[in-house]
Amino acid sequence: MQHILFLCAGNRCQSVMAEAYVNHVAAGRWRAYSAGKPPISDPHPLAVQTLMDAGVLFGLPQSKSWFEFDGPSAPYLNFVIPLSVAAVEQDSPIWQGHPQILHWPFPDPAHFSGPEEDQRDHFRSVFVMIKERIDQFISPLMSC
Repeated sequence: MQHILFLCAGNRCQSVMAEAYVNHVAAGRWRAYSAGKPPISDPHPLAVQTLMDAGVLFGLPQSKSWFEFDGPSAPYLNFVIPLSVAAVEQDSPIWQGHPQILHWPFPDPAHFSGPEEDQRDHFRSVFVMIKERIDQFISPLMSC
């Protein structure tokens, strides 16, 4: 079982969508988590709606602090992947397992302004970018 932690600044959008997607498509082979520093609030409603529209099954998403993944009681991590520039710029804790750190910055859809339908479209396009990147990453590792 591979363990992967996705980070974004507030743990409201990109990292929540990435966590849910990995746990949906790779359950049993991968366990994904998400966190932020600090977590801002609950996941963005349009992130949750985007996942539901895509048919991604997930539990009740919650924003979490990345300090939940620091220390001896934290899960062993194989990969830590910051998904936003802000998350990359933060000083991160020492992760259990000394995971490989990969940087996949995506636009934060919460910063997009415009009519509601345009916002929904923007969330969908960011989700598709995240989904495609995850598929490229985990597909070769799933066959091992």
